Amino acid sequence: MRCKSTSTYKMLRENGYLPLPSISTVNRTIKAMHPQFGFDKALAAGLTDEIQISKNVDFRVDTGKMAEFVDFGNNTTEEQTYQEGDHALVFLFQPHMGG
Repeated sequence: MRCKSTSTYKMLRENGYLPLPSISTVNRTIKAMHPQFGFDKALAAGLTDEIQISKNVDFRVDTGKMAEFVDFGNNTTEEQTYQEGDHALVFLFQPHMGG
């Protein structure tokens, strides 16, 4: 956002609309980056967050499946199959379109 419009970034930060770091902190972070092709694990760590959710099992009519159980894909153990989940991993993905 800072790269697109410094004035918008400053307005959002100064008026408290978003808890944004100072521009000098953003600039320092950008200078420390060493972009390369492939998946950046450090960037992924900054784009993921874990949240705690209330235990609740629902039947999803749209998929015809029960939801809210622990699900680690192929890594889900037999013991975890019918265990109610109480945390979720949130992952933000926003592709950058060059032009």
